[in-house]
Amino acid sequence: MSTPDTNAKAIISDAFASPNGSGGSFDKRTQYVLSGRVMSANAAIGLWTSSDVAQLIVDTPVTEALRPGWSVTSGTEDITEQVKADLEDLGIDVVLSDAVRKARATGGAGILLMSQDADLSKPWGKTSKLEGLMVFDASELTAGTEYITSLNSRAFGFPAYYNLQPLGLVMESIQRIHHTRVVRVCPRPFTRSSIIVRLGWSQPILETLASVIKDFEIAYSEALGLLPDWAQGSITMTGLLRALTSTDSAGAQAIAARYKLLDASRSLHRPIPLDAGDASSPGEKYERHTTPVSGLPELLDRAAQRLSMASRIPVPILMGQSPSGLGDTGSTATRAWYAYVGTIQCDYVRPTLEAILRVLWGAREPAQWKVEFNPLWAPTSQEEAQTLLTTAQAYDILVKAGAIAPDEVRAKVFPGLAESSESAYSESYRSLVSELNKTKNEVEPK
Repeated sequence: MSTPDTNAKAIISDAFASPNGSGGSFDKRTQYVLSGRVMSANAAIGLWTSSDVAQLIVDTPVTEALRPGWSVTSGTEDITEQVKADLEDLGIDVVLSDAVRKARATGGAGILLMSQDADLSKPWGKTSKLEGLMVFDASELTAGTEYITSLNSRAFGFPAYYNLQPLGLVMESIQRIHHTRVVRVCPRPFTRSSIIVRLGWSQPILETLASVIKDFEIAYSEALGLLPDWAQGSITMTGLLRALTSTDSAGAQAIAARYKLLDASRSLHRPIPLDAGDASSPGEKYERHTTPVSGLPELLDRAAQRLSMASRIPVPILMGQSPSGLGDTGSTATRAWYAYVGTIQCDYVRPTLEAILRVLWGAREPAQWKVEFNPLWAPTSQEEAQTLLTTAQAYDILVKAGAIAPDEVRAKVFPGLAESSESAYSESYRSLVSELNKTKNEVEPK
């Protein structure tokens, strides 16, 4: 029989772990490392479907990434319309949105290439015909026991087969699917070993955000919990404690009846009847005590900023504030937001589109082609006018100072115009500047 180890270190179950116990078992400042917990795909789905904050964090960047649209070019030829016509029957827009959202929420998603092939465990072949696309999340499509071990394969380390069992159809037998029939929608995992731990997929973004979302929702729920007691009423009543501690229950019942009457009569439109007292007994007194909330709005703002930092979504978008919060397109927050949305396009959308297009084309795949996204942000007509006005004024100053010749300006501003005389150009240029200056009061904010 083993004896208890009196030198064993205490363990703190708060996501902090002390590998050697230095600094004391309750000292989080020394020799401590943060050790997170692996969130299963089902747990991630539970958080995603139950929290509006989690849904906003998962879905909003995806919506923004798909909003501007995309194009496909082959060399100098734009084949976007042809490609979109080929993909329209497959419901590509819905498939992309569904797959990317599920991939972010659960750590990965697989798009099953549907065909009439009888055996899905066989590789996708030359005779296979793409007839549809179906999205499964990481809880439905899991890795088998075999992984790709060839170093010559771009899929090295990834599952060779997937086991498919759609949720809600637990009585159905598990289907074995070859990896060539599945388009992976998943960012690169931190390590290859994590693929095995997560059954073929990567880390859900909600795994690292779970505690931040919890703290944020607790902060707001507790703040709103102050409203019922915003102004708590109190009644001073002589003999209250004596009546409550008396062995005779009649006194306590009388006190309860008295409180019930006061509470029923309490209203903005009705007075509260109070005993004025006499020489032998002081009167009753009713007071309201407001709950101090000084500093509470600032704390809630800090909670929103913490959530914004973790989710990489600006506070105005997180909090549903007016779009004017992102009106300054040159601000750091706006640039960071568009950069983050751009990573969604590069990490999720583009690889998915490219993989589906390769399958769709087969032997008809063009020699050179690429997927390009339309700009996430486009200037308004007012902003374009302001830019043109500023540019024209700058060129006008440079021309008058002799720092640049009118011909050089013409080549930059009007590269497609035929050569004209310097005097004629100067006259037309001055006319342009004059017209732009007329609109200055309308363009610039007052």
